[in-house]
Amino acid sequence: MYVNNIEIYDNVYGGYGIGRLQNGKVVFVPFAVNGDIVNIKIKEEKKSFSYGELIEVVKSSPHRVDGFCKYIGVCGGCSYGFLDDNFEIEVKKRIVENSFRNISDFKIDEYIHSNKRDYRVRCRMRLKKGDLFYKKFNSNELVPVDECPILKKGILDKIKDIAAIYSDTDCDISIIENEKEEELIFLDSDIDITDSKYNIKSKICQKGLKSIEFNINKHTIPAGYRSFFQTNRYLFESFQRKVVELLRGYETVLEFYCGSGFFTIPLSKVVRRIVAIDQNDEALRLLKQHATGRAELLNIDLKKDINNIKGRFDAVLVNPDRDGLSKGVLKLIMDKKPENIVYVSCNPQTMSRDIKHFITKYKISQFTIVDQFYKTYHIESIAVLTKF
Repeated sequence: MYVNNIEIYDNVYGGYGIGRLQNGKVVFVPFAVNGDIVNIKIKEEKKSFSYGELIEVVKSSPHRVDGFCKYIGVCGGCSYGFLDDNFEIEVKKRIVENSFRNISDFKIDEYIHSNKRDYRVRCRMRLKKGDLFYKKFNSNELVPVDECPILKKGILDKIKDIAAIYSDTDCDISIIENEKEEELIFLDSDIDITDSKYNIKSKICQKGLKSIEFNINKHTIPAGYRSFFQTNRYLFESFQRKVVELLRGYETVLEFYCGSGFFTIPLSKVVRRIVAIDQNDEALRLLKQHATGRAELLNIDLKKDINNIKGRFDAVLVNPDRDGLSKGVLKLIMDKKPENIVYVSCNPQTMSRDIKHFITKYKISQFTIVDQFYKTYHIESIAVLTKF
């Protein structure tokens, strides 16, 4: 069903603009912004709302701009690529404030951001018959691309080289590159790689470097083929420094979801003891090679072995994926009764959900947005919870 002249009156997390149908039902429309009047196609009907597909912008919002990328509205990546920079900040602040509207006295204390384009040091694409693809917005449908303005310059050229070499391959390709232009490339394929000028691995091949290293605030932080690493190279230093300063001087710190040590390595130099937990074997192996002796590393499945975490801790640092914390982790933190909890998250909705579990014993004493994801709907934040 096609519907014309829908006025977009707000934006919400997930990359959607909000409008109302003639019957008053809310409709969520991607790539639409407050002030647009749009024609849409209804893609999915729910009981109390609908999802629409943007067909045409009849009247543009004053916050809409052109020229960021030719794939805006097609590729699912830069869902805010059509927003004016200042309004993007306003939208993200409002989304965070709405997520925390049920927590009294909530306020954003600081907003750290960069509007430099080529910020991403890693990406994942689809390689198919020599061509490269991203996915459409909230879809598994593929979109062929030959440019990406948010990727670090040179990364896409390397991926194009790989695509030419393995033009008969159909697989996902992942890459991460450091400031020295050293790269790790992983092909999610069973092909046997016999010769390449790049550091490539596949499922059955062990060629190439085992890791690369990033120099961040004079700390050496490793990255592996399959371990998580932060995204925005222009905010690495300020992001890391912010978290470290929040925890500097504590006697004992418990860190969940430590990865390869983006925070653990610098923290191990400024606290007496840090217990860092993850269940990614590669990440913990790399971290072990770089952390000081003050760091105790635990490979724990937090869904099964959470009761193996013993001892008392002055502070807790959590940096979960966008699904947030499990009930077991929430309970364990409450049982440990730390003086402070530093919660780092890329999803304000699950973050606010989890923080509500702490709010009877803790208050939000500081809240910072670290906007790692320029031109996308993702929002990184740091909340400091202080026991009262």
